[in-house]
Amino acid sequence: MPGFTLPGDTSGSRRYYSTDITPPFELEDGHLTVPSGPGIGVEPIPSLLDEVTVTSEWITL
Repeated sequence: MPGFTLPGDTSGSRRYYSTDITPPFELEDGHLTVPSGPGIGVEPIPSLLDEVTVTSEWITL
């Protein structure tokens, strides 16, 4: 959009979630560090993921 130079929704994950299933994204000097791991770059915390999982299904290839 004209006049915009930065996205408006970039902030630490604690601003959006009381509990996240990954380690929280934190602002450092107003910037977010880009994850460097494979896939989306972060691993879920297994105990937190278990708390919010309603169902799961394994698909055999």
